[in-house]
Amino acid sequence: MPRARILIIDDDPDFYSIIKTVLENRGYATALCGDPAQCEQLLSIFTPDLIILDLMMGGRMEGAVLARRLKGDGGAGRDIPILMLTGVRNQTGFFWLGDPRDPVHLPVDEVMEKPVKPAELAQKVEQLLARKVGTVAGRKRTLLIIDDNPTMRAACLEVLSRVPEYAVAVAQDGLSGLEMVGRYEPDVLLVDLCLPGMDGVDVILNVQKENPGMPVIGITGDGLAVAAAERRLEKRIQWLLKPFTPAELRESVRQAIESIPAAAGSRS
Repeated sequence: MPRARILIIDDDPDFYSIIKTVLENRGYATALCGDPAQCEQLLSIFTPDLIILDLMMGGRMEGAVLARRLKGDGGAGRDIPILMLTGVRNQTGFFWLGDPRDPVHLPVDEVMEKPVKPAELAQKVEQLLARKVGTVAGRKRTLLIIDDNPTMRAACLEVLSRVPEYAVAVAQDGLSGLEMVGRYEPDVLLVDLCLPGMDGVDVILNVQKENPGMPVIGITGDGLAVAAAERRLEKRIQWLLKPFTPAELRESVRQAIESIPAAAGSRS
């Protein structure tokens, strides 16, 4: 299944073809709107999670006009993040001074200059989608990492703390981790399998007695240990196999957050 749906609003079919390939290779579903006048109608059919919007269309700054319409009162895209792409600097030598976003004249979430590198575009899309699912009703998502390796704890904390919508706590063993679960009521739990004293499976079993719906990400460097752990848990959970990249860590957390039922995600 596609991870997310992305609407690309651009009047250049060749550019769309390139972006479509980049995004669909990463599992996203895409749709094209080449005519800004028809985009609001398409929004009701395609229901995107993200909009990639070109600034210049039809020789005019149609993207800015459309962004204001989408984000205005009652606009069809008020809750959809917008990534604006522009080749203005490349074409004219003009460059943005300071932050190009403006809540009135250019109400978009991020701006990228064309030509854009595929890897940089994919990273920006990932960040915007993570930002979108990271917050429910203005509340940060709380993540708890339980790992006895200080280097691993610090690395995960560094990566996830860079996402503004996450609040991250760490624990160095199972007992302190369980105490922090009771204190913070995290939205997602990340647990290393090999912990001193109480191992990761015991931690998960204890947590799920009181919080059966809490998404759990098991962390291990031994792929063979996964099957044995799931037999003890009597269920499948999400796994991160060491060594993993920052992008894999963020994506794993994003998927875990998306699995939270809407009713659970609305708690204060």
